[in-house]
Amino acid sequence: MKMEPFEVKIGIFENLFQQFCLSLQNPTHRNVFTIDYLNTVEAQGDINQNISIHNFCQALLQETLHYMKNLSSHENIDELCQKIKCAAFLLSLVSVDNDFCDMYESFHQVEVEVLNLKWNDNRIKTFLCKKVAENLSFPPTSAGNENSEINFYISK
Repeated sequence: MKMEPFEVKIGIFENLFQQFCLSLQNPTHRNVFTIDYLNTVEAQGDINQNISIHNFCQALLQETLHYMKNLSSHENIDELCQKIKCAAFLLSLVSVDNDFCDMYESFHQVEVEVLNLKWNDNRIKTFLCKKVAENLSFPPTSAGNENSEINFYISK
């Protein structure tokens, strides 16, 4: 019996999905940073030089899935939630006019800092805000005006 082309495609994607799920369960290397969880064909090479918002979100979701499966205590859940909050905050600052790479660099610098601390340490929040402030500025029209909508702009 000959398989139709669409059935062949379905079989290929089912196989890819199965391989993807296995890779989430059994990482081939020790993942330290969020981007280490990126598991795609395009991830070959130095992904840190060409990180996109899509790659970052994909890696963050894969990291979340990995940790959700392996969480053993409320402390670990809190750590993961704090990391996701920081990532979501940075993602909320990015827009069509803003450069995601600057925000990702801030996040990665925080990840490096967290190697010595924990995500729920207040110093991490302060460090994150400092890094964001280095890359972000307010438009002059919103400064001092309580009623205006605050828009963020990446400064170059």
